[in-house]
Amino acid sequence: MPMTDKSKRSTSNGALTVRIPDPQLKLAVSLVKTTLRDLYDNDQQIQWDAAYFFVSDQHIMWCQIIGVDHEHLKKAVGCVLREKGARRRRMVGDLVTKLKQIFEEN
Repeated sequence: MPMTDKSKRSTSNGALTVRIPDPQLKLAVSLVKTTLRDLYDNDQQIQWDAAYFFVSDQHIMWCQIIGVDHEHLKKAVGCVLREKGARRRRMVGDLVTKLKQIFEEN
């Protein structure tokens, strides 16, 4: 698609305008965000599986790809697991927001 205005002048400055993220980084962020959201799922088994992902240190490799301190995230998940209901949902939402901010910086 050509990038020109009505007078047929180029509107492109030569720089790539679309940011194409690293696929492995995008996968890691997506996996961790989804697992965090699963901590407040209605299905008890999904909650247990999500908690096990963090407790059994399966998150370490993914955190290294993203550039997140895995120990800090594990402690934060521990705090989330102590809560219930809306408070848990809010804490998970805050963690996901922070993760999005980190991803946007990379």
